[in-house]
Amino acid sequence: MIQLVYPTIGKTEIESVIKVLKSHHLERGDITLGLEEMLRQRFNSQYAITTTNGTAALFVTLLAYGVSKGDEIITTPFSFIATVNAILLCEATPVFVDIDQSTFNINASQIEAKITKKTKAILAVDLYGHPAEYKLLRELADQYKLLLISDACQAIGALYQGKTINHYADVTIFSFFNSKNLTSGEGGVVLTNSKAIADKVNLLINHGQKRGEKYNYLSPGWNFRPTDIQSAITKEQLERLEAINAKRNKNAAYFIDHLSAIQGIICPKPESFITHAYSRFTIRVTDQFSLSREELKKYLLENGVETEVAYPKPLYDYPHVGRYKKGQFPVVEKIVKQILGLPIHQNLTKENLNHIVELFRKATK
Repeated sequence: MIQLVYPTIGKTEIESVIKVLKSHHLERGDITLGLEEMLRQRFNSQYAITTTNGTAALFVTLLAYGVSKGDEIITTPFSFIATVNAILLCEATPVFVDIDQSTFNINASQIEAKITKKTKAILAVDLYGHPAEYKLLRELADQYKLLLISDACQAIGALYQGKTINHYADVTIFSFFNSKNLTSGEGGVVLTNSKAIADKVNLLINHGQKRGEKYNYLSPGWNFRPTDIQSAITKEQLERLEAINAKRNKNAAYFIDHLSAIQGIICPKPESFITHAYSRFTIRVTDQFSLSREELKKYLLENGVETEVAYPKPLYDYPHVGRYKKGQFPVVEKIVKQILGLPIHQNLTKENLNHIVELFRKATK
């Protein structure tokens, strides 16, 4: 089986975890501090605070900015549920804007019409690893005095106009979940240049306790601290992030070269000024293809290729989100019926790639 997700866990990760286990200090400690310093330097950020996962990082970021009931957060209707759950858990209101059918990201040109006096932030998502339209997003945020938060959980290492995503956003969130380019199973990080926000995030993830001052509680908080076991894995992964992303881009280029000519298959078309992270490689299966998307998915699985539909519904289609009716966002409603994610991970072999392409060709005959 050619797996959809196959993280690289090598000798260095295993040795690093064993070293932590032998130390008998498994909780957040010096290893995590070292990882945060590596992330801070790697992304040229003043502060990097690691968390248990990307969802927790996003949630506490919104809380740190005081997002609460009555606030509106402009975001995309096409993302993992954590994006909108973080907003709802703050009792704020998500305001959706349709997506661009080429990048699958929020259509930045439609945002201004949704801004009201209640709007507090724009929450962009870099879906599948393609950066959102940050030049326009930053201009809108500055013009209307809004926060720009980047849910870049799928886009670690991606670039927009040659710069990392956190160069444009007030806060950037990365995830280290198992399916991500850089993984420790679970984990996340908050990147920001704001000391006030960094201090608040540190309180919120540590029971309201000031970092380094045990039992000095300054506010309510949660336990969203990562362990040194997670951090040891992430540190080793971070050392080869560029190589991982380069291999994913090479795999993506191969698929684009060989699948784009097949009638009914639409491959990703990254903008020329971005560097894609390819957390996922998502094609569109249109009516012109010889099989329906569901038939193609079944056919590929029967022939040893795992795929996934991520995501099968717009976020407003879930009952706890609601508020919007079908037909309001025509692009996302078309896209969710067509998308199919193929394996793109760095451990794919040339034989794997050839096998997948050949299956598509056979399906057209």
